[in-house]
Parts: sequence; C-alpha cells; structure tokens
Amino acid sequence: MSRRSREEAAYQKSFRRRLRREIRRYEWNRMVRMRYYITLDCLKDSEMESWVDRGTDKNFLTMTSL
Repeated sequence: MSRRSREEAAYQKSFRRRLRREIRRYEWNRMVRMRYYITLDCLKDSEMESWVDRGTDKNFLTMTSL
C-alpha cells in the first residue's frame, strides 16, 4: 500500500468518525427537543387543575407524583 493510499484511508476513517459523531450529536439534540415537546403537551395548565383552588398540599403531591 502506498503512502498516499494510507493517508487517504486514514482521512476517510477520520471523516467517518467525525460524521458519526456529528450525527449522534444531531440525533441527541432532536430527541431532547422531542422529549421536551411531548412532556409539554402532556402537562395540563395548573389553573385548570382541581388542587389549585380547592386542594391541599397532600392532593398536590398525589396529583403530581408519577
């Protein structure tokens, strides 16, 4: 294998590694955004909840615990 071929192979390997890293970073950011929007859509407005105006702290903890 010539020196130029080894350099090209090393460059391609480095490029693939950087590309995979960039794809993982992009996908991680996308998943975080999706999780945020899904969580936001699942939460109700607190003003609409019964424990806000006629509940106790115990009711609040019961309603908000998973």
